[in-house]
Amino acid sequence: FPALEIGETSRKCPRCGGPTQSVVLPYLGVKVEEDGSQAVAPPIEVVLDNIRSAFNVGSIFRTSDGAAVTHLHLCGITPTPDQPKVAKTALGSELTVEWTQHWDTLTAMDQLKQRNFRILGLEGASDSRSIFNFSISDQNQPFALVVGNEITGLDPAVLNFCDARLHIPMFGNKKSLNVATAYGVAIYFLRYLCSKIQAH
Repeated sequence: FPALEIGETSRKCPRCGGPTQSVVLPYLGVKVEEDGSQAVAPPIEVVLDNIRSAFNVGSIFRTSDGAAVTHLHLCGITPTPDQPKVAKTALGSELTVEWTQHWDTLTAMDQLKQRNFRILGLEGASDSRSIFNFSISDQNQPFALVVGNEITGLDPAVLNFCDARLHIPMFGNKKSLNVATAYGVAIYFLRYLCSKIQAH
């Protein structure tokens, strides 16, 4: 790395010392048969509460694009795509997913409530329930998923503002997942629930 141009011959193979030639083929992706389960209503917005890692935020942007998240609210110290590390991991999805910066998470959540959003907090609290036992009954009500710092979790005031508290069950020794990984599990399961209620 970096890859050589097609047909360019390097001086020596680092292993055997012989002449080498590198051929770079474009990645064309994999065709997937669509089954109708990609329906994207109702709208989902996401609140990132004081997530410190720019790489995690970039990864969340990338996953949000795949899950057709409507809007990301970057709150507190959460870095924005203006920071190169976010853009590096987002791989262009920072240009396809709308986002807004808020200094105060509760202000962002209050604005969502005023727009009739149901707010779901992703947090392994004692009174939370497994996300896999959660259901969506109203296909027309939009909802927002709130995720926070992996170490400190969501602020108690933020949790109190949530309509439901959900967690991802952990079966090993560790009690939590990396925030970007947990977010990926949660947002795709919520999208799956949306597709099921639309199918009926």
